[in-house]
Amino acid sequence: MIAGAPVAVCGSIATDHLMHFPGRFAEQLVAEQLHRGSLSSLAEA
Repeated sequence: MIAGAPVAVCGSIATDHLMHFPGRFAEQLVAEQLHRGSLSSLAEA
């Protein structure tokens, strides 16, 4: 390494929040839209 060479530092920070979901995951899937693969659920806090 050359003395005085510039250094780039990259990174990211992520957090997960685990919550209770009062139901079954399968109840949220729509058979006609499985090819889309996107699901959002509201979890009560």
